[in-house]
Amino acid sequence: MQTNLIRDVENVAEMIHKASIKLNVSPQELEINLQSFKNYVKNKDSQAYVDVDNAKLDDDSYFDNQDITLKQTYDFSITKIKYRFFDIKVENNFENVILVLFRGFKPPKTLQEIETLINEINSLKVLNGIFLRKIDSEKNKIIEEIKSIQNILQEDVFINLSNAPSFRNARDGEIKFVSKNIDMNKKNIICVKANTKICEFHLSTRGNAGRNLAGIYIIPQQKVSTPPTFGENIIEIQKENYNEYLNKDSGFVIFENNNLSFCTELNLVNVQIRDNYHFSGDIDSNTTITISTKSEFEDALKNGVSIMANKIIVNGNIGAKTIIKANELQISGQSHKDSIIFATKAMINVHKGTLESSSAKINSFESAEIKSEDVEITKVNGGIIESKNINIIELYSNSSISFSNKCVINSLKGGGNKIIFTPLADLTIKEKITELMQNLSLNKDKQKALELQLKKLIYKYNKYKDTAQELKQIIQNDKEKNQPTKEYVLQNYNSFLQISKSIQQTKLKMENLNNEIQNLSNNIKEYQKSIFDAEFLCKDGWLKYNDVIFTLIVPKVSTSKTIIKGIGRYYFSSEEKRLIHQKIFKNDEDETINNQGF
Repeated sequence: MQTNLIRDVENVAEMIHKASIKLNVSPQELEINLQSFKNYVKNKDSQAYVDVDNAKLDDDSYFDNQDITLKQTYDFSITKIKYRFFDIKVENNFENVILVLFRGFKPPKTLQEIETLINEINSLKVLNGIFLRKIDSEKNKIIEEIKSIQNILQEDVFINLSNAPSFRNARDGEIKFVSKNIDMNKKNIICVKANTKICEFHLSTRGNAGRNLAGIYIIPQQKVSTPPTFGENIIEIQKENYNEYLNKDSGFVIFENNNLSFCTELNLVNVQIRDNYHFSGDIDSNTTITISTKSEFEDALKNGVSIMANKIIVNGNIGAKTIIKANELQISGQSHKDSIIFATKAMINVHKGTLESSSAKINSFESAEIKSEDVEITKVNGGIIESKNINIIELYSNSSISFSNKCVINSLKGGGNKIIFTPLADLTIKEKITELMQNLSLNKDKQKALELQLKKLIYKYNKYKDTAQELKQIIQNDKEKNQPTKEYVLQNYNSFLQISKSIQQTKLKMENLNNEIQNLSNNIKEYQKSIFDAEFLCKDGWLKYNDVIFTLIVPKVSTSKTIIKGIGRYYFSSEEKRLIHQKIFKNDEDETINNQGF
């Protein structure tokens, strides 16, 4: 879609708005294709605009003259916006304009492509209200920058296109935190190690009068600096244009109402969203939060609250959609089923939510989920447990328990449970195997594509090989007669030779890919080796049906059996390729679990 040429328009944004109504689309879906522009000037004592040429407008002293008024009009067509790998960014009240080349930008190669790029940049400038001037020097600058780009960009590139001649925008004083995870509308509680740079305060600047890149003469207003106040343990270091703020010791830095304060422990009661806390920073710091409740009928940590610290003690329950991050965590109450917890070491009375930890001790596990390295649980009734080592005192019904090294159940009192030997229960190994499996899947997709490509090439080879033999004979005869061979004969025979060459190249690619697939498979097998030393012990109970399952990733196979009265020791015999059940708590008789897949 492209409109007819629209001439002599000053307010481009207004014209775009009118066109959007007529075309029944959003103004954001439209852009312009600039054709030409004109400059006009009006003196201080004059009522009429007169033409002014580009050269005069390019003169900074003329452009910056306060006693004249400038305007530009443009000839352009309106088109539907298209995705580009570049854009322009206007900064500081039109003090300067930046050209942004996005990742994926492909540099133009031909003169026509360069001209198209320059025109699209100028069109974007007009659309953003920027005066067109010094376009030849800008064009040369863009071309020079593009010359240094050999291939498609792998990251964004920022090019300063132009600055206002003398106008400098006045700036308010501004606080800039080192951490990006700061919410200026909340009470920020930042966990920090000793001698951490918290923020900078950039002093206000007076600015300088002049004409900005939108052609407007501006006299900047004076701005005010209001540096943050700060208490003990906060250090202020004064630089030339800004101040730095650091904390002396490890702990919490609290930012509220433009004030920086410090503490190592927080004691909170019935924390809720309206308290407006925002936690961020480094949990590997000397920080402790104790949260209690006024009433046993209220959550200590209420719905939707997120907290973090090195050590967190919750004397009560936590509500729905809460998020906790800590190195050491104690919850004397219960976690909500919709809560999420990340902790190095966790102790929870009643767990109903999701927990990821290095080690965990839980009194009652109720239809919850946990991923860990070492888990000790008194009572389990439903839910999902994944851990390298698992120790359960009492297991009831309908739980999925995955382990990679050792699982001990003192008493199994229910049915419908799945006890799963799997290398993926080791979180470190799981991460490595997952990455290898992704690469393996990608390479297998490439393998299928190459097999299809080879199949097509072989079909062509077989279809044309007899003809190629005839062409070869013609070429040989012409050579013997010392006469030139017709061009179409050479072209067709060379095409056949190219097919043959492509077959060889494809086979070589397949061979290399097969080797890579084999190496990936071998690496996965190496990581899953530890599962062959894993064991599961059930000491008592087991009077209902439960599944014992052994799985491998490569090859992707498993063996399982539903067992009743199955107390004893379970392990996998790699020599016999079967899962063994030893009834060590009753007698020495072994039971072989039927293998499926091995």
